[in-house]
Amino acid sequence: MGDVSEHEDCLAQTLKYCVERPVFNQESLQERLHVKEKKSQPLIQKIAHYFRCSGKKAKSHLYNFIPILKWLPRYPVKEYMVGDLISGLSTGVMQLPQGLAYALLAAVPPVFGLYSSFYPVF
Repeated sequence: MGDVSEHEDCLAQTLKYCVERPVFNQESLQERLHVKEKKSQPLIQKIAHYFRCSGKKAKSHLYNFIPILKWLPRYPVKEYMVGDLISGLSTGVMQLPQGLAYALLAAVPPVFGLYSSFYPVF
């Protein structure tokens, strides 16, 4: 029992902390941090800065718009080819009859079932 109370005392001591820092007002804080006031820019300069495009920014936007450009050059074809073919074939084999069956259940032409089964795959 004595060990338990000593352990609790030890835990209570480790949870205590003390913070000592100076109290600031607005003037002393600005003096200490050397805050510079922002100069307003004309609207034309703001627009020009917003639409400025560097090579790095253009490349980033292109990769965000077409992500395959980023990962395709590093894609290990030899390592993943067999698995990708098997998964593609099994998806196609399951999606075709399933799409046709759902179209027949919904009383619509079968081609609509094929459309609805392949759009989620892409």
